[in-house]
Amino acid sequence: MKIMSELEGIMNKVIKWVNNDYSAQFTAIKEKKYEPRKYPFLLNIEPSNPSGVKIPMFVYKPSDYKDKISIYSVLSFDKKQIKYFDALKPETKKKVILELSEGLIWMNLIVSFSPESTQNIRHIGFQEIIYFDGLSKDRIMNAITKTLTAYGYVVTVLEKYNIHA
Repeated sequence: MKIMSELEGIMNKVIKWVNNDYSAQFTAIKEKKYEPRKYPFLLNIEPSNPSGVKIPMFVYKPSDYKDKISIYSVLSFDKKQIKYFDALKPETKKKVILELSEGLIWMNLIVSFSPESTQNIRHIGFQEIIYFDGLSKDRIMNAITKTLTAYGYVVTVLEKYNIHA
């Protein structure tokens, strides 16, 4: 029980930090549909941007993370993007993956492509990890902002190669 109350304390702190920072334009919402055994907590971070663009971003702690949380986002290709990506030559697909990887790694983010084959990716995930002993409002807000910037970067690179929605 002590571990769960500690996690609830961290989760409530993150919600408070995000929701009380009016300049950040984010809202933290406790996710309702998830597996508590797999994710002891999961927050959905919704940018309240004027454009109304929905960007999937989460703060979560998987059960296999002992003392850290992840700020995570993913861009999943829609049907049009799949069609455009699949039409690219293999060497162009490799260029896209390398450019995305390089940019996201330079942002100090962990990058994943799904499926792992560079010839048929459908999802581009990126995250920042924060250990509990380094958790502060500054770190969480910087990680959220960095993840949001990374999402914009991914969209820009995809548009550069005519992989757009």
